[in-house]
Amino acid sequence: MTILKLPDGLLRIPVAESGDNWFADGTEIIGTDDSRYPDYLPLALTEDEHAARDREDAARNAELLTRWSARYDAQHSRRTA
Repeated sequence: MTILKLPDGLLRIPVAESGDNWFADGTEIIGTDDSRYPDYLPLALTEDEHAARDREDAARNAELLTRWSARYDAQHSRRTA
């Protein structure tokens, strides 16, 4: 779930709605006057903070994939000869 803190302090939050035979995902922008604002504010990050988090996650995932791949290869010896 991505909650974006906009430069002007507003928050862009995810919303989902559904009805008879339809479902839609989207976002909504809320301000400090919205009763949900205090709940979402601690979870909100700026675009730069989200990008930094994505880079950190990608680096951790690459480490894991390398380790798991080596372990899988060792357990299931991929010999083609």
